[in-house]
Amino acid sequence: MRKRIHIRITLLLLLLLFGCEKNLAVHTANSNNDDIAGDFKVLWGEKMGVPEKRFLFGPTKPLVNAKFEVTRFGDFSGESVNGNTKSIAEMIMNKAEADLIFFDSRMLPLLIETDFLEPLDVYMDSALFNLSEFQSDLISNIQHASPSGKMYALPYARNVYALFYNKDLFSVSNVPYPQDGMTWDEVVALARQFQDKNVVGLDFSSYQQIASQLNIQLIDEENNRVSTDSPELEQMYQMMTDAPFPLMEGETLYEEDGFRSFNKGKVAMIAGGLYEHGAGVGFKHSVGYFDGNGMALGDRINWDVVTYPVLDSSDPVAPVSMKFLVGIPSTSKQKEKAFRVMKYLLSNDIQMQNVKNGLATVLTLEGMQQQLGADQVSFEGVHTQAFFPGYREGALEQAFDTKNIFLNGEFYVMLKIKNEFMKAIRKEAEKHLKKMAEFKLQWKSENNSESEMGIGGD
Repeated sequence: MRKRIHIRITLLLLLLLFGCEKNLAVHTANSNNDDIAGDFKVLWGEKMGVPEKRFLFGPTKPLVNAKFEVTRFGDFSGESVNGNTKSIAEMIMNKAEADLIFFDSRMLPLLIETDFLEPLDVYMDSALFNLSEFQSDLISNIQHASPSGKMYALPYARNVYALFYNKDLFSVSNVPYPQDGMTWDEVVALARQFQDKNVVGLDFSSYQQIASQLNIQLIDEENNRVSTDSPELEQMYQMMTDAPFPLMEGETLYEEDGFRSFNKGKVAMIAGGLYEHGAGVGFKHSVGYFDGNGMALGDRINWDVVTYPVLDSSDPVAPVSMKFLVGIPSTSKQKEKAFRVMKYLLSNDIQMQNVKNGLATVLTLEGMQQQLGADQVSFEGVHTQAFFPGYREGALEQAFDTKNIFLNGEFYVMLKIKNEFMKAIRKEAEKHLKKMAEFKLQWKSENNSESEMGIGGD
């Protein structure tokens, strides 16, 4: 009798173990990539600032039997790092044929509305693909972008932000290092302690990050109009004018964007992310700590980071982080094979390699984020956990999600004249609103859509 009980218990345990293994997230395995072969067309959003040469072609275990033809695209406005790069609007209108598309999360609503993306649910179901080990906020944001809650993309990576500082400049100037949890007022006060006219005390890599902390709303979608009459925008203007920038004095201290000048010892502190193309002070395009080729811009100096400054220490809000997503265009002729590539790129080993190379993971596996930058020499001894403060994130409205309203360089020379600055903001937002409306109307006309924009993909 006891023997039968033992046998039954053993069988039950085996069944339970088998069932648990069956429900494990497929992406967490060290994926076997031998069967992934063929030619794949890839669309790569250059505004992510993430170099495809490192993170698509450069893993330790590359897809040796697969070939990738990469086409870069710019944001909706048409602004791009390379003037010959087509915008995402052009890709949509031309129904660009591709097997994979890598893009930042700002683009997701537009790509869904215009039927550019293939729903992934059927491929995930057939592959027993489990989302439990992805960071939950990323999954919910993707689902909420679709009226039906379908998954039109998967998170591939995310940008992370901090306050970078040059330790040597602080020591020479006898200024105390910044600390985790500092407010913007405290950081600005710290920057003002630098008396050397050849040193910029503080720079931003993108004002969009601050706008998200303030949750600035410019567009009234119901009335189809732009409003610059908000206390949040007023607060942002005050912050920009209070910051100790040489540009405010009509000077040009350095000719390159903030992080490149930071690497040359001309900037004491810069608030920004590891990857981005944003708006630095007086420069149309800026990069994060890594440039568009994946080269570290802090390898010449003694640097460290603390948490990104907040507005209120009693209720800290982090800037909204740019998420890097991957999806399958509806024009792909090999969608199942494309999904296998996605699974491979989201496997544990590839995600860990990316983390060690400086690309923050989208998985919640214990200990993975602690490895950030482990294979980067310039990260040695850096307080990398400052990139993960655990604060709630701010938010950006649709206008910011498709175009950085604060990108236009003319804003910075208008900072001394408040009315002119607000007019420039309004003008840029209205131009964007008009262009988006015209694009949607054209797309709807050419696709003979009888449904309202915003439900086209479901």
